[in-house]
Amino acid sequence: MEGTDKKMSVMKRTVMMLVCLLWLFGGISLSARTEKKAVAMWVDAHSNLSRFATKEDVKTYIKRLKQNGFNTIYLDVKPLSGFAMYKSSLLPPLKSLRGRQVDRDWDYLGYWLKQAHAQGMKLYACVATLGFGSPSIREGVVYQDARWNGKTQMKMKNHQPDSLMDVRDEKKADAAFLNPVLPEVQEFVTAYIHELAENYPRLDGICLDYCRWWDGEYGMSDATIAGFGRYAHLPQVNRNDILTRNGGMGPLFAQWTEYRSMTIARLIRQIKTAVKSANPKAELHLWAGTDWESRYPYGQNWASKRFVPRGEVYTPGYAETSFIADLDVFIIGVYSVYAWTEEYPGTVWWAVEAAMDRYPEYIKGDCKVYGSIQAYENYAKKKGNGLADACTLCLDRSDGLMVFEIGHVENKKEWGELKEGIQKSSAFKKK
Repeated sequence: MEGTDKKMSVMKRTVMMLVCLLWLFGGISLSARTEKKAVAMWVDAHSNLSRFATKEDVKTYIKRLKQNGFNTIYLDVKPLSGFAMYKSSLLPPLKSLRGRQVDRDWDYLGYWLKQAHAQGMKLYACVATLGFGSPSIREGVVYQDARWNGKTQMKMKNHQPDSLMDVRDEKKADAAFLNPVLPEVQEFVTAYIHELAENYPRLDGICLDYCRWWDGEYGMSDATIAGFGRYAHLPQVNRNDILTRNGGMGPLFAQWTEYRSMTIARLIRQIKTAVKSANPKAELHLWAGTDWESRYPYGQNWASKRFVPRGEVYTPGYAETSFIADLDVFIIGVYSVYAWTEEYPGTVWWAVEAAMDRYPEYIKGDCKVYGSIQAYENYAKKKGNGLADACTLCLDRSDGLMVFEIGHVENKKEWGELKEGIQKSSAFKKK
């Protein structure tokens, strides 16, 4: 027996040496080279309120995702209305919207999570971080709970410093956003996200959406202006020194831009702490639009701190407002009708290929990045198959793919194009 054991030991060492040599010369793909990239689908809450009314509906679509090459789900469970689609003691449940009503006697998030894991798929719970109402229909948490009065984002009406407008009255706004400067808002946001991570310990992570200011004009409430004064060490702040009466940049605009961006970065850091304290294994993801140069009005500096921008809207300290290192995954939204750069000559960001080639210059490897596309766009198709090519480009030139969103894919019957794009990726071709 002793001799046999020695022979087996020698054989094992020989096999391991051969495997290592083959790996070095490209003959076998190991670990990172065979690790599957994320192929993810976003499931919107509002637009699919009725689509997933039953458990059988959930099972059917999870299997469909699996069959078409998807291995990850981003499930919207706290949409822009501010209601919850999971067990929560802090948020009221989402049961109806725009006259549509769905009463479930089962745990929506819990069931998705169970079925996704049963299929070997990852699931991330998505939250519209600061969105708590729908201005176009005046529905949502901030419209039914008076405690949020004065705690939503404000802007100057017609750039008049003594006349303010509440985002709750901005009908064109995607959501009525809470003011991230306020300590009570920061505490509430971190509390509901901590509860989500704690109540569902099997979650693979949480994805932040709408973690920003509504647009560049918002943030003009008395509390925000006072906070800016303290941040910039200014004894007094005139709103028109930030935005002039004709809407132009005032002398304080760059400092204001830094302050609003730093506010979002600090909130994300607080959220990260809350998530990791509830579940150290849970990942923190965030979605934001492409075209980094257009993100400063929203306070979203997703570039690395090692990326130093130039331009009159940035201060020397603006790079310090980066939040990218606090994320496990950044999802960059390239919602364009062009897959290939040559289809949109001269574009810097607004083709999937252009964005996939450019983002590394900004992020510098500080976290993983997934390319994200809209399924409902009618791709130009001047070269190849637009939607399929967009999928392949994201998978080949980033760490993963996220498709927005399942309702559009189903309505337009785009499963075949998506599957084609996934199968064409070098990440999934047999070695």
